[in-house]
Amino acid sequence: MVVSLPLAQLDLRDIRDTGPYLRAFCPIHGSDHQRSLSIHKASGRGRCFCCQERVIVPELAASAGRSALHRSASPPSWQPAPPAAHKPSWQHRETALLKQLAAHGVLRLDREEAWNAQAYLEARHIPLAVAQRAGVSYLAPGAAKRYGEPLLARWEDRLLFPLALPTQPEQRGYAGRLLTGWQSVPHEGKHKEVLAHEQKPRWIKTNPAGWFWQPFTPAQHPIPLILVEGPFDRLALLSAGFAPEEVISLVGIAPGIEPGRLPLRAGSSILLAFDSDPGGKTAAKRLQQQLRQAGYDAVLALPHTEGQDWSALWSRAGRDGLDALYAYHALLAHEFSSTR
Repeated sequence: MVVSLPLAQLDLRDIRDTGPYLRAFCPIHGSDHQRSLSIHKASGRGRCFCCQERVIVPELAASAGRSALHRSASPPSWQPAPPAAHKPSWQHRETALLKQLAAHGVLRLDREEAWNAQAYLEARHIPLAVAQRAGVSYLAPGAAKRYGEPLLARWEDRLLFPLALPTQPEQRGYAGRLLTGWQSVPHEGKHKEVLAHEQKPRWIKTNPAGWFWQPFTPAQHPIPLILVEGPFDRLALLSAGFAPEEVISLVGIAPGIEPGRLPLRAGSSILLAFDSDPGGKTAAKRLQQQLRQAGYDAVLALPHTEGQDWSALWSRAGRDGLDALYAYHALLAHEFSSTR
């Protein structure tokens, strides 16, 4: 199925022109972490690498001529090209700089310069020690000027989350969450609106990215494994007592995950603890189907309140906010132990 997506439905401020393709945030599943929608400018056809929906932008298709419009009526054989295998040199440099600063202790959360990050974590009821053990760090404002590296500017005043994948369990990159102005707004939703109005990306990632997790081998994996969307969901669960190896944050790439890349044995139990907004529900159901087809016992564990995520429930109600998740986890753990 091809979804007709008028140009007016795309946020034109956030469209990035990459030559033959346009990259945009996907309005279908509501992504706000990455420009996962790739649209071929010459044909108007595209696909979201997260939710896998195929689209056609009528305005672009019309400019391609009558033949392009005719082909759009049937399932397209064309697919957007995947991201380039070799990232630009500046992206190599950016990742290397952040790793170098981390190695020298410049990004440590317990430094005096990290006061804004410390206050933010406290406001979300995330103990500093939990965040540090998970590898979370912070780049203070002024770093680009201090170290003479302009590439660092976009990472300033951001919490940094280390990312890796099973194929390369060593750290590959970072996701960064901007904190600027958070103390002057009443809640996370308003902070998101303010940053969008100021055209400041709330989240950025190095290329390539990965998951926020503690790598393990198939022989070591926990039962059940919990998959969450955002880094703060993982921090909330770790703060609530779940073990670091039990929780993987897919950092916005959940719907595009390949089940075969999970370091798990066939038949393993997986809790999909995604957000309860429309995008999270759609992603969770799609991934559940993929995982079950791959031989895993995948169970949905979504917050009961519409539009909520587990980190918000943890911040608001502590352990009581995670009652449903505890129950799902205990049930799957019991089922596993009773079959051994």
